[in-house]
Amino acid sequence: YQGMTEDKWLATYLMQAAGIPVPPIVAVFDATDRNFLITPKVSSPDELHSFLGTTEFPLFGKPNHGLGSFGAFLLNGYDGQRVTVHTGDAYDIDDFVSTWFGKDTYVLQNRISNHPNLAQLSSHLITVRVGILNDGERVSIPACCAKIPAGENIADNFWRPGNFIAALDPESGRVERMRIRQNGRVTDCTPEQFPVALEDIRFPFWDQLPHLAQECAHLFHAAKYASLDVAFTPDGPVVVEANTGGAWELFQFASGKGFLTDEVIEFFRRSGVDL
Repeated sequence: YQGMTEDKWLATYLMQAAGIPVPPIVAVFDATDRNFLITPKVSSPDELHSFLGTTEFPLFGKPNHGLGSFGAFLLNGYDGQRVTVHTGDAYDIDDFVSTWFGKDTYVLQNRISNHPNLAQLSSHLITVRVGILNDGERVSIPACCAKIPAGENIADNFWRPGNFIAALDPESGRVERMRIRQNGRVTDCTPEQFPVALEDIRFPFWDQLPHLAQECAHLFHAAKYASLDVAFTPDGPVVVEANTGGAWELFQFASGKGFLTDEVIEFFRRSGVDL
């Protein structure tokens, strides 16, 4: 089950087959003989040239087995000769493949957008990290937080300089606290750093989140502790990624509180984990 979630194409394919909303993968770049079933496969610069000539932009690309958005890019366009990426750099097809793909397998997805209620927070995609506990009888959400890209950052990971992390009320989706990393420390944002009033921020479609978490928990049922990255789009919540486990310092950075509550500790002990 850990392998199922760490393979982004496979996890997305399984969730899509289960009726869970996900950003569709429009193509996979892979130079091996692997079969990706119904997903178009691109294996060479020539095949990429043909694919880009018939697709819509922008495209978001990420390594199929990557972590933390390392190696991710936003492909903004292709004029038939040169590819333009989010950095403003342009490459011919051969250079693009060698520079960005190398020998890795990459998934390519159409870019999805934030719900209009969240547009004031970032021009790039915001996701909510959702922790899930599944003891075989009940699925619960012990913690969640929002990861918010700042400036020109194309991904929301908190290691990227300037990005924000927000503590959320798990019942309502209301933002309770906004934080930023500065000089190696995580601190509350000042009004100058984050000028939007927190009481005005509430994630839409929040009532759909428990059902979404339950569906994913049952699909990856052997992953007793799991986490999701969920985007809230104009059409509803979308599971961007599912993870077996998932570092819980994000929840602690956001809230300033420990993740290991009595409920969470008891869950891990019942699951045979020696803390």
